[in-house]
Amino acid sequence: CAPEPPRSAKFNSRRDNPEMRGRRDRLSSTRARTRSEAWRLRLRFHVMTHQGISMKRRSPCLAFMVWVGMLSLVVLGCTARVDRPVASQPPIPSPEPAPPVTSIPPVSTPIPADPAPPKMPSAVFIANDALKDAHFAPGKLDVLRTDVARLDAVAAWLDAHVSWLLLIEGHTDDRGTWQQNLVISEQRARAVMRFLLTKGIHRDRITTVGFGADRPICKEKTERCRARNRRVHFLVRPR
Repeated sequence: CAPEPPRSAKFNSRRDNPEMRGRRDRLSSTRARTRSEAWRLRLRFHVMTHQGISMKRRSPCLAFMVWVGMLSLVVLGCTARVDRPVASQPPIPSPEPAPPVTSIPPVSTPIPADPAPPKMPSAVFIANDALKDAHFAPGKLDVLRTDVARLDAVAAWLDAHVSWLLLIEGHTDDRGTWQQNLVISEQRARAVMRFLLTKGIHRDRITTVGFGADRPICKEKTERCRARNRRVHFLVRPR
């Protein structure tokens, strides 16, 4: 058997091992950092403790100085308030006496007379006794034979009064719908206008309008009354 190397040689071989040397270096660097952090923390603690003690020592002095400053401000304010002159208020004027109330004698106002009725303007169409209504059979547009002479009289009156205008109103009885009666009334007025044009009356002198059954002259529900409502009515006015 080979002889065992001496113990000192074994230790030397471990110390010279690179791996062991790296471990020792890392361990020494870690210890060094730990010591530096500990010293840094201890120094910070001493600084904070010293500052706290100094603030505790200074706080009574600061409180006293603040109290003295506030007291001086109060004293100066009271002095300025006492020394300020008080403005004299003007005297309040006494109210003037009310004027005496005098009774006003009643004045008799004359009652105005009734005003005269207003004159009808020339632009409004009016009725004329010489122009008689012309009547129609139920639902028809032709004037009754007995009333054709009335249309001739209207044409003759217009020939004699060339400065007058004519309005022809068409009307119906109460039978039928409102729309139907309105159409028939307008057609009756235009039919009479065409008759007058054949008699030589100029077109610009004639105006037509239809009212349906809205303006009856008789409201009884009889045939005689309805016959009176189926008509054309003539109104005139000067130009």
